[in-house]
Amino acid sequence: IENQLWVLSNEKRYPAINLKHYSMGLTYKREKWIFDIDTYIKHAKGLTSLTFGFFNSIDPVYHRGENSIIGSDLYIEKDFKHLRTWLTYSFSSSKNKFEGINKGKNFSNNKEIKYAVNLGMSYKWKTWQVALGWNWHAGKPYTILEEDENGIFAGQEIVHINQGQLPDYHRLDISTIRHFFISKSKKTKAKLGVSFYNLYNRKNLLDKEYYFDSLLDDDLHLRERYSLQFTPNLFFRLNF
Repeated sequence: IENQLWVLSNEKRYPAINLKHYSMGLTYKREKWIFDIDTYIKHAKGLTSLTFGFFNSIDPVYHRGENSIIGSDLYIEKDFKHLRTWLTYSFSSSKNKFEGINKGKNFSNNKEIKYAVNLGMSYKWKTWQVALGWNWHAGKPYTILEEDENGIFAGQEIVHINQGQLPDYHRLDISTIRHFFISKSKKTKAKLGVSFYNLYNRKNLLDKEYYFDSLLDDDLHLRERYSLQFTPNLFFRLNF
């Protein structure tokens, strides 16, 4: 279903996109606290069905539509003597509306992540630094296609555009770095680090998408993409 292309704009078939963006924010700092909040509203007109990947060979009509986004971002930080901590929270609702698609009703954008939370801390002591981060966000929407009795997807009509939702995404990362000098003259500085991505080895589903396999059977098939599971990394760097 994804098929993103660049097309030369003209006023009749491919109008130039018109975007309005309103935002308001507030930042407050006191001692070692930081509070920052931003809210925004975006509205885009002149979109085509190609823009968000809804075009397919069965429906060769270029649909025109618009997109509306309402969102807010919150950031909180607190510093201690050797420890820095932070929290971010994001809310974003992104809806599309296209002529001739989904009966003209609103539906979620392909990339919509409605809620997201990030927690992190970084501890620094002498030549050592340790960081810990946890990421969570609500699952992205995906299009649901009906299966027939043989398990084949019906591609003639997309009746549930982005009505499904993937499972929540979350992972925990940890890393440690040490800085030190190689030579007595302190002209050669080294950095040694190790990190562990997705520490508790969660299998996060990133996308569900459909594709035609013309070499096999000309039918639609479902493809699922997953993020990396537990992944260790080791690095060593020299600065002359």
